Amino acid sequence: MTLIKKDIETILSSELNLKKIDCNKMVNTFFNLVAKNSAYKIKLAKFGVFYKKLTKERIGRNPSSGKKYIIKSFKKTVFKPSMVLKNRINWNLDWIYENSKNI
Repeated sequence: MTLIKKDIETILSSELNLKKIDCNKMVNTFFNLVAKNSAYKIKLAKFGVFYKKLTKERIGRNPSSGKKYIIKSFKKTVFKPSMVLKNRINWNLDWIYENSKNI
């Protein structure tokens, strides 16, 4: 299952008893904060870090024609999950795997 922005807004609305339009503003503000602050790391305790990474210029190849071309360096946003988040995700996967044997 994929969780989309609208789903996040709906969950926030029901959990916090807020209007959906207010939750929409909160989610959009967060995404804009991550997108605009390229000079800073955005660190969320027990969740992870968003940061910008500069890729190196490299040679690419068109798989159809085999023609080589240069891919210029560019900035990309990277997310590094915290150990707390990794452990929580892996615990859930282990639990699902163990309980699926009993079905």
